Amino acid sequence: MCFNRANINIKVLLKYLIAFCIYFFGFVNKSICQERMNATFGIGFPELTNIGMLYQHNQIQFGVNIGGWYYSDNLIGNYRATSISGDFYYHFAGFSELSKRRPWFFRTGLTYLNASSADKHLFLNCRTGRDLNVSEKFGLSISIGLTTRLFYFNKSEDGPDDVNNIFLLPGAGLSLFYRFGTNTKNQTVLRCRATSPRDSK
Repeated sequence: MCFNRANINIKVLLKYLIAFCIYFFGFVNKSICQERMNATFGIGFPELTNIGMLYQHNQIQFGVNIGGWYYSDNLIGNYRATSISGDFYYHFAGFSELSKRRPWFFRTGLTYLNASSADKHLFLNCRTGRDLNVSEKFGLSISIGLTTRLFYFNKSEDGPDDVNNIFLLPGAGLSLFYRFGTNTKNQTVLRCRATSPRDSK
């Protein structure tokens, strides 16, 4: 009997892919139940208009987002830019009755910006900001700080630009976030406050 090696490889890849999907969705489902996953939609510099996901552990968050920008003008024509970012958050201060997560945070991360088909940038972002909780599910996140460009490559010049390699720019962002799952710990705290001995008299 003759076997096609390509078919065997495809079957093996599908087997591992199915196993990975089962593990991944099990992990996501567990994280969602514990309010660890957040979906985000926002706008800022240098991440542009973006969508992303955040994973939370205690007062620390890790996240990724992808962004884009499109502009059309009679003078410059069509302009398209894309970005991908990886961020780290540490929530260090404040208190909210709608979330166990502290509202004030420090944020840092890297953004790869494809400003055009020729210009590539790598930015380091450092910001401080605050979460404004609208409900237990929804909220707004505002951050402001500085952005420094670590690397710049211009394809038309066949290499990196060493002259303007590092410089500082203002950076800011505004995003809407949605928490999956329920804040069971915070609900317990609120329930205990509502049934305190002073109120029961």
